[in-house]
Amino acid sequence: MSGILIRKFRKGDFENYVDLLMLTSTEEYSNIGRNDVSKMLKIMDKRWIWVTEVDGSAIGFITVQPDHGMMHLVWLDVHPTYQRMGFGSALLKEAILAGKNVGIGPALVEVWVGNDKGLGFYDSHGFRKRKFLQNYYANGLSAYEMVKDI
Repeated sequence: MSGILIRKFRKGDFENYVDLLMLTSTEEYSNIGRNDVSKMLKIMDKRWIWVTEVDGSAIGFITVQPDHGMMHLVWLDVHPTYQRMGFGSALLKEAILAGKNVGIGPALVEVWVGNDKGLGFYDSHGFRKRKFLQNYYANGLSAYEMVKDI
């Protein structure tokens, strides 16, 4: 994986991230549009967003929101062309290390119940299902809350 860079979010990344969220989160956000996704991303603390690039193109993002001493992983998205190549793992490791360095943990993420790839990904990184969240998403989809001690 040469030419790979993980870096902090920059202002110019915003539209690319919204595009990627709309592409990869079709089930969770099936009832909201691009403007709603943009509004959600705008309120995120950009200091807690990392980007992975391949040959100068942003192909993945992770967004974390520290919350009461926990690392809430809000979004982890990798363009479908680059999934299952280690980019999501690299982003997750970068974010967890950053949280660990400032004393934040455990890590928490919600994954919709039909997302077998996502559930398997987090399980392989040491996350465990902690709670079932009935009708978690606005469109009625349920999710699992998954946690990992860090």
